[in-house]
Amino acid sequence: MVDVPDEEMTIGAFAAAASVTVRTVRHYESAGLLDAPERSVGGHRRYSSGDLDRLRRILALRRCGFGLESIRRLLDASSSGDALALAKRQLERSEVELAVARKLRERVRRFVELLEDTEGKSIEDSIAEMEVDGMNVTLDLISTGLGDAGETDLADGARVAKTDPVIEAVGGVEELGAQIGLILAGDGLEHRDLLEQVANDLFDLGADLSSPVQEGDGRPRVGDAYVERLEQSVATVNSKLDPLDSFVAWFGVPTAARLNTCRAVCRRAEREVFAVDDANPQVGRYLNRLSDLLFVLARAAAAGGERLWEPGRGA
Repeated sequence: MVDVPDEEMTIGAFAAAASVTVRTVRHYESAGLLDAPERSVGGHRRYSSGDLDRLRRILALRRCGFGLESIRRLLDASSSGDALALAKRQLERSEVELAVARKLRERVRRFVELLEDTEGKSIEDSIAEMEVDGMNVTLDLISTGLGDAGETDLADGARVAKTDPVIEAVGGVEELGAQIGLILAGDGLEHRDLLEQVANDLFDLGADLSSPVQEGDGRPRVGDAYVERLEQSVATVNSKLDPLDSFVAWFGVPTAARLNTCRAVCRRAEREVFAVDDANPQVGRYLNRLSDLLFVLARAAAAGGERLWEPGRGA
């Protein structure tokens, strides 16, 4: 362990005392786990021995696999009972991960055995014998029991209530994907490739939402290219449609009605995303453009048989 100097430390000395990089220090500061340090007259960071103690506690918890939000809660826990509950949940997750890792080890061991027994077999044969369809171990253990108390995990390990706005948003995106899946299950669908791309995009949106945006986290994010692709698709489909002089009714051709249902779910998912304070704004933009795309696709599916709103018809 590096000795701690009595005087205030520069960021370089502070990082060296904890055996980490300066980049790591800045990462924990941007995540809100380390308070903004004191500044010298010249504006340089200066850290105290108290800051170093907190950083060492953060590092110790990271080595136990705790996510950043869980670490924040542990450091701010008002009682040992609160800390114990967080630690037990981490232990439960570790047990699940260990069970999955054991299954993976057995499959890899089996693969090694098959490769060692190469007589009369090609590598392709060995892979086929491994039953590749069963190699995805991350979903082998479906029922973990970790959500029985009304909480769930985000991608960074943070534990949040299932009623948290971010979970509502992820659920809305998932529901939209399921609705689009119902349409894709039908036959003779126009623009199938476009809808299949959207369905895949929605998984990207869910992954983005479940990973809180943090500077320098390196995670793939939904960006401008996603939105621009939708805008081009909207323009292409709309260019082949007749002008409208009223709102389109929700009934009529079955596929068009299903696409209008998707559009309504999309609008709700968009509202839910904008209720998440730290969500990537591009996710909301994507859903906004997607609702436009679903609208023009519904019109295209109606193929001239769409029904229009008649204001005051029942008066």
